[in-house]
Amino acid sequence: MNPPLDHFERLLALRVPADDGDPIGTHAYDPYVVALSFSSHSLLQLGQFGEAQQRIRAALARARELAHPATVAFALWRACIFASIGRTNPGTGEEAREFCAIAA
Repeated sequence: MNPPLDHFERLLALRVPADDGDPIGTHAYDPYVVALSFSSHSLLQLGQFGEAQQRIRAALARARELAHPATVAFALWRACIFASIGRTNPGTGEEAREFCAIAA
């Protein structure tokens, strides 16, 4: 199968976002956002564009909900790469502007 995707799927199965206490206290970024982001890229490479797009959107939504600046920046960075690789939005648009605003 796909070892990277299998790894992220196992992580996503272990973590239930609503049950998380404060993962940011233990990790630099929310692990669920990281797994969603990276698994979206694996799915994109496998040609599963629709599911990949759902994952990156879910990663962005969770990051914004947590409002942890480093996690939001991470999700935006991965969304920009996704848009570039997936050719979903030339120039990566809104995500890139939001990412730059956080970095400023």
